[in-house]
Amino acid sequence: MKEKIYIYSVGMTNFGKFLEKSMKKFTGEALQASLDDTNDNLTKNEIEAAWFSNSGWGMRDNQHCIRGQVALSANGIEKIPMTNVENACAGGSTALHGAWTAIKAGLYDCTLAIGVEKVYHENRKLMMQSFISGTDVERTTDMIKYLKKTS
Repeated sequence: MKEKIYIYSVGMTNFGKFLEKSMKKFTGEALQASLDDTNDNLTKNEIEAAWFSNSGWGMRDNQHCIRGQVALSANGIEKIPMTNVENACAGGSTALHGAWTAIKAGLYDCTLAIGVEKVYHENRKLMMQSFISGTDVERTTDMIKYLKKTS
């Protein structure tokens, strides 16, 4: 590589159940934590493109297709290219790879990679179904049937 690409800031929210918090609220907290980490007062207006990672919002609340657009516009980021990334536990690193690649390609100077997820749900069946969706569902379902039959 001839040019170095730098990660300018990072942010993270606390882990916990937080049933009362929406995905939009979590997105805002993660975004603000990242903006607060900069020494040069980076603003939302400097972000030229975003990669938003989430796998479960659609299963939980029927928010499919445009998750990043919905979550980020609720937090003051809109009118920029947004890519939605769904890659289970590797979603955040996939978002980072996309944001890094776009800068390396010379498309942008400042991109955002952000991942937001709520795993816990009061509906235990829904929560377990979301875990299974991170596997080959057909194979896992067959394995569960087999285990139930042999127990």
